[in-house]
Amino acid sequence: MTRDEMATACEDVAVGAVVEDVNVHLFAAADELRKTCAWAVDDDGIYHTGCGHAWFFDTGTPAENQQQFCGYCGGALETKQEGQ
Repeated sequence: MTRDEMATACEDVAVGAVVEDVNVHLFAAADELRKTCAWAVDDDGIYHTGCGHAWFFDTGTPAENQQQFCGYCGGALETKQEGQ
């Protein structure tokens, strides 16, 4: 193998490693975007989040307040009545 061929082979290996690393990060980011947070509302109107917090709206529901994502973990909201 010539010096130029060896250099090219090393560059190909380095580029392959970078591409693999980028793919790992892209898949992790895609998983994060698909994350949801289930909110259950109790009889007092307090929403208990799937990530372990609580949220209260003075008026309306998350949908009526245009809240689509959890303010704590960033997951897309799924709402339900507590006990469902």
